[in-house]
Amino acid sequence: MKNGLNKLWSPPPLRQKHRTNQGQESAPLTKFSEQMLLKLRNSLPLALFLSFAFLLGSAVILQNRGVSNPLFKLFSAFPHFDKFGHFLLMGMLNYFFLLFARARFNALTPKLILLLSAFTILVVGIEELSQAWVPTRTCSWFDFMASLLGISLAALFASLKISRPRV
Repeated sequence: MKNGLNKLWSPPPLRQKHRTNQGQESAPLTKFSEQMLLKLRNSLPLALFLSFAFLLGSAVILQNRGVSNPLFKLFSAFPHFDKFGHFLLMGMLNYFFLLFARARFNALTPKLILLLSAFTILVVGIEELSQAWVPTRTCSWFDFMASLLGISLAALFASLKISRPRV
């Protein structure tokens, strides 16, 4: 099981021979294609983080303006779903942030994980506190605690799974 996770999180070395459809080995990657793969590998976490942050920010702005979203109405039928949403969404935001930091700095130290998670907690806390002044929203400590739990578990998962240096 552990070897499977290592293969999932650690990409293969770039200078290896690739097999064709017939099982024959092809020439190793050129220097240009290695650089392109490296740029792609480093830019995907940034794109993932920015896309998710934009989606989350858009949802917050829509909620602040009182625009009803059919997706929110569907999920609001379940009791305490907003707490689960805070847990899941803020945890994913922090995880994508840490994934981007790993791509940027090549490794995540426990100090960096703590610092970046604290920044995420600060931003989420300010956003939750700002809801006290928005008529269409409610400021809730339980929402903040659910967000805090999601951020903490994402940091723990990141420290266990993606903190190793990339090869």
